[in-house]
Amino acid sequence: MDQKADLAELESAMGAVSEGTGQVALIEGPAGCGKTELIATFAERAAAQGATVVSVSAFETDRGTPFSTLRRLSGSAASVPALPAEGAAAVDAPGVVWSDLIEAGGGTPVVCCVDDLHYADAASLESFRQLIRLSRTAPVLVLLSQTNHFALLDTDLSTEFLRMRNVRHIRLSLLRSDQVERMVGGHPGLAGRAVELEQASGGNPLLLKALIAEHRNAVTCVPAIGGPFAQAVVTCARRSSRDGLRLAGAIAVLGEHASSARIAELLLITTSAASLGAAALAASGVVDGTTFRHAAGRTAVLDNLTRGELAALHRRSAELLHAAGGTTRQVAEHLIASFLVDQTGQVGPAEPWVAEVFYSAAEEAMACDDIEQAIRLLEHAHAACVDQVRRAEIETRLAAITWRVDPTLSEQHLSDAFDALSASNASGQSVWPLARLLVAQGRITDAVELRNRAFGGLSEHSEPDGDASPLRVMVESPQFAVSDASVADMEKFLESTSLEGATLSSILEAVTALTHSDAPERAVRWSRDLLEKATLCDARGWQCAFTSTLAHALLRLGDLRAAEQHAVQVLGLVRDRRNCAFVHSAVATLICARTEMRDFVGAAAEIDQPTPAKLFDSIHGLSYLRARGRYLAATNQLHAALGDFFEAGRIMRRWDLDRPVILPWRTEAAEVLCRMGETQAVDRLVLQQLSTPDARRPWIRGITLRLRAATSAPKTRAVLLQQAVNELRGSGDRVELARTLGKLGEALQAVDDPLAEVISQQAVNLATECGADLLLEDIKHLSPTLRVTESDAAGPAEAIDAVNARLSESERRVAALAALKYTNREISKLLYVTVSTVEQHLTNVYRKLHIGGRRHLPANLDIYTVDTASVH
Repeated sequence: MDQKADLAELESAMGAVSEGTGQVALIEGPAGCGKTELIATFAERAAAQGATVVSVSAFETDRGTPFSTLRRLSGSAASVPALPAEGAAAVDAPGVVWSDLIEAGGGTPVVCCVDDLHYADAASLESFRQLIRLSRTAPVLVLLSQTNHFALLDTDLSTEFLRMRNVRHIRLSLLRSDQVERMVGGHPGLAGRAVELEQASGGNPLLLKALIAEHRNAVTCVPAIGGPFAQAVVTCARRSSRDGLRLAGAIAVLGEHASSARIAELLLITTSAASLGAAALAASGVVDGTTFRHAAGRTAVLDNLTRGELAALHRRSAELLHAAGGTTRQVAEHLIASFLVDQTGQVGPAEPWVAEVFYSAAEEAMACDDIEQAIRLLEHAHAACVDQVRRAEIETRLAAITWRVDPTLSEQHLSDAFDALSASNASGQSVWPLARLLVAQGRITDAVELRNRAFGGLSEHSEPDGDASPLRVMVESPQFAVSDASVADMEKFLESTSLEGATLSSILEAVTALTHSDAPERAVRWSRDLLEKATLCDARGWQCAFTSTLAHALLRLGDLRAAEQHAVQVLGLVRDRRNCAFVHSAVATLICARTEMRDFVGAAAEIDQPTPAKLFDSIHGLSYLRARGRYLAATNQLHAALGDFFEAGRIMRRWDLDRPVILPWRTEAAEVLCRMGETQAVDRLVLQQLSTPDARRPWIRGITLRLRAATSAPKTRAVLLQQAVNELRGSGDRVELARTLGKLGEALQAVDDPLAEVISQQAVNLATECGADLLLEDIKHLSPTLRVTESDAAGPAEAIDAVNARLSESERRVAALAALKYTNREISKLLYVTVSTVEQHLTNVYRKLHIGGRRHLPANLDIYTVDTASVH
């Protein structure tokens, strides 16, 4: 663009007009490159020199009304009479206008300016063509402007420009770098930014001026949304060609996938039309090829499309990309945008491929660990899907993924998926993932019901065919049931398995199994390790899960204060506990811990909170029933407590999950029945529990033997309690160990055994360590002379270890019973050996311990090592 040279060319044409030779000047150039400015500048000069100037600008709306542009031209000066009213003969119009123009000049040159000729209606264009012919012999300069890539409605006029010798062509173009430098250099605040501004504007004078206006005092060149630059981009796009804004919108929507061929497909136009349109936008500096020069330009174009237009472009783009094999995520982005046509932005039912694109894109997002995007895409997939079974499958996947970030939302998705599949005729293949997730989250009733619906109402013990078989196994052995694998096997699995959505259920199963194993302290270690990993990846739901397992493991070990602390943390991670059954395992831990700590007010506060409607259809409801029952028992509400324990047992039997290691409801019920004097019922429950496979485990055997001792004869009671202590020492449960030590001390006191006070003091110390104030009160009530001191367990433990190192297992059994004042004959009956064998063992014990006889057996002899297999 060189305005001085262009003005000089027009001055030359004006000189020819002054000599009586009519001239035509056609100014062409891209949108925004100064055509209107050049006409206005020259018109001012010509008027100052005495010429008569008549000007008109054509508008897009002119095309619908014949002679609309010409009529405005005829009325643009007071001395030029208006055309006849609409309906006047078209053949008379050019002559009337021409005569009026010559007459208006009064013998002086006339300058007739028509800006944006490409917008003029067809009738006016035909008139202008005739005016141009008449201009050869009159002192008139016809000054016209048009945008390069606009096709005139009258093709004859374009041909006329080529045929006539008195037509001068002035072609404007984008600014050169040196011209941009001069324009920018006039603004001190933009020093050194010419290259940046040229790149953003493409050298378009209108765009460059808009940028200068916005950023002359700014630190960075970031155009404002809806600011001068954005408005200028829209203007240039709209004026670049007949469908300029629509073409710009197609490029903006297609983004990196834009090409002439794809634009043509998108807009349903020819490839050549798309190429010309893109070229027009590039010529005006809006785009570089098919890429917007500035992101603000793209945003401005998109903002100026109607919601319906934008939605249609995105939907069509999605279809084209899908057909062309575009990535599912790219197609999904267009689909999401296409559904923004309504104010809610919600996706509605669509063709089957739409939902599958969303689903596949969600899986890609999951592979990139983009959880939020995956959830959003799955929500769209669910909304777009019309098939009920497939919708349930998608919602199941949503439940699995949202478990990572929001347990409450996960349970809601799980419930919706369960309701949908329950109402359909889904196959085992469709049911399997949902049933697995239901079990993983402890919803056993729903899993069993779903199994029965899917496989024709199978009974609890029938064996389904095909895909149903693993489902039956899964439901009957849920992840919260204890694995029979060794601690080493479980830890090996945890060491070799990375924490992710697909492995979460299995990892939780392993940690829970460790909690119920003979090494619950390993569950504490793994829960802390996994909690740290969940925190690092900002997985709030996983943090909730592993904080809950940590609290449970600490409760299992008898660390009541730490268990309470972590259970409270779980509640802080859940936004709505009323609708989250999963969190009630932690609530149960909190109630149990506070009850044992004799914080009845705190425990009651948790019990008074609303619970989910289907809590007792989940395994978390079992823990809650046990916790509430223990609170009720501790506060002497014995019948209500018994109701909770028996209800837990009924549910477990219905699920075929009657495993004491999951919940020893018989022990809890027997404890209450014992206080109510129902000894026969106690014996029945104890014998039932001892007959289960879990009775081989130290924890279950220890607490069961303690209850059996409660209804036994005094001497047998001490033996049973001694065996229970021995088992519980290997279980890790310090509260139960302290409870049993207290009972053993009471039993020894009843037979005037001098060891009673030592044992009771150990119980007091251990209960104090655990913070078990409720138990501590019971022990001290039986032995008022006991004192609460710091634990002295280390000293006796060392002495016991020294004795154990010297004695054989058989010798330890005999010595322990002899220390409890059993006669040789009583010992022989208890251990099923001869009296002579007892005497031989005692002789060896005296020799190894360097003592003179039975009366010198140490009071702190290890009473915990009697073989519990000898008592049934």
